[in-house]
Amino acid sequence: MRKLLSANFARLVKGKLFWTLEAACCALSVIWYILAARNTHNMGLPWLQGNANYYFFLINIYIGIFLAIFASLFIGTEYADGTLRNKLSVGHRRRDIYLANLTVIIAVGLIFTLTHFAAAVLVGMPFAGTAAVTAIAPPVWRLGETALIVLVYAALFTLLAMADTNRARVAVIALLLSLALALGGMAVYGKLHQPELTTRMVMQEDGSFLREENIPNPAYVSGAAREILTWFKAFLPSSQALQIANRDGTLEIRAPFCLAGTAVLLTFCGVKLFVKKDIQ
Repeated sequence: MRKLLSANFARLVKGKLFWTLEAACCALSVIWYILAARNTHNMGLPWLQGNANYYFFLINIYIGIFLAIFASLFIGTEYADGTLRNKLSVGHRRRDIYLANLTVIIAVGLIFTLTHFAAAVLVGMPFAGTAAVTAIAPPVWRLGETALIVLVYAALFTLLAMADTNRARVAVIALLLSLALALGGMAVYGKLHQPELTTRMVMQEDGSFLREENIPNPAYVSGAAREILTWFKAFLPSSQALQIANRDGTLEIRAPFCLAGTAVLLTFCGVKLFVKKDIQ
């Protein structure tokens, strides 16, 4: 296992893929804070104080896309170059090969996340002001769930990359899946955060408008449907990413267990599939 990890990390450092995505991650963080500085200039400091948490944890929303690209190409190259077959021929166990690749993907996801945080602190303060950092909501549970989000995405895309030898096909599927998860998570989060009561304007016969308050919101989800969506929100890393980014978001006790359980289940299934896979 140690030799596998050493070889993987050596290839990681020497390869252009990691450094390209790392540079892109850093650049995006800088761009977000330049935009935040411009918005602060136009709308004032209260705007920044209300949105600082969103910008700091924005990486959670698109880390899945970064890992989809990295995992599919990094692992796909092992199939294409015959590296994986060579590892098997010298006696490495399939389980160890799988877990070594998963470890690298997890490490890369954490590095991308830390890069965003570092750029947020180093660039966010000069461009947007100290409030860009000091206004961040209590980060302890948010940082813990951030690591779990990386874990879930890494487990998912490692499974896909190890299950298919076609690098291009895996890259397309992984990228589409990451986008689907992002959109699905946003939809679930949006549904659950619809207010139970709303306000509407009703036109009168004379053409004037009457404001009606505390009207039941038809978009509000209740009952069993709400409980089902709440469980979906706990399992979906993209929904939890929005929960973390929300300054008023709170820790949902079931979410860490759901995320950790999902990562373990994906890893278990991935190892089982790879052990039985016929590698030509």
